[in-house]
Amino acid sequence: QNPGVLKMVLAGRNGVFHMRATDGSGRLWAHEAVADNPDGVIPLRVLVSIPMSVVFATADRALERNLVGIAVALALLLIAAWYGTEYFILRKVRALLAAAGRVHAGDLGARAGLSDTGEELNRIGAAFDEMTQALQDRESELNEVLRKLNEQATTDPLTGLCNRRYLMDFLQHELARAQRSTTAVAAFMLDIDFFKRINDTHGHAAGDLVLTEIAG
Repeated sequence: QNPGVLKMVLAGRNGVFHMRATDGSGRLWAHEAVADNPDGVIPLRVLVSIPMSVVFATADRALERNLVGIAVALALLLIAAWYGTEYFILRKVRALLAAAGRVHAGDLGARAGLSDTGEELNRIGAAFDEMTQALQDRESELNEVLRKLNEQATTDPLTGLCNRRYLMDFLQHELARAQRSTTAVAAFMLDIDFFKRINDTHGHAAGDLVLTEIAG
């Protein structure tokens, strides 16, 4: 019932894309054709989706939980400093505050830089650094997943060539650039003669091999 989703699904054999559902929530969608008719029409597709909130839920909960804990610890330390705590404590508090502020701004590479020497503040700083490292590792994993999903959405899994979705985006960009620079654009279209005969005579596995070799 979502025209945008239907349009994306019908645009190719498979892919992954981000689009809002009919209820307005952001979702990650993935679709795959699981059957082919001889006439090229795809009779059956599988479509799945998950909310974006679920994709990032683990990292979001960990960040919120740890930042709340750090904020409470820092509040207690500031009260102690207010009553005349020694200078070295204030220095460590500033380091933790600066690191927490950078994390809040989105910099998961921030570190308090306090060695775990057994002192309370140093242990908190070491725990903070471990927490930010874990969050940074989690973000890297999520970015790698998104990179792979984007690659799958723009690459044909059989031949490794860019698919039609990539072609349309790339061609639009190249045509615009050619128009700005008043240069020509050349496009080649290749067709395999009697390809249906190959599939009918030798099977689809042989046809896939022909496609792979020509793509190479």
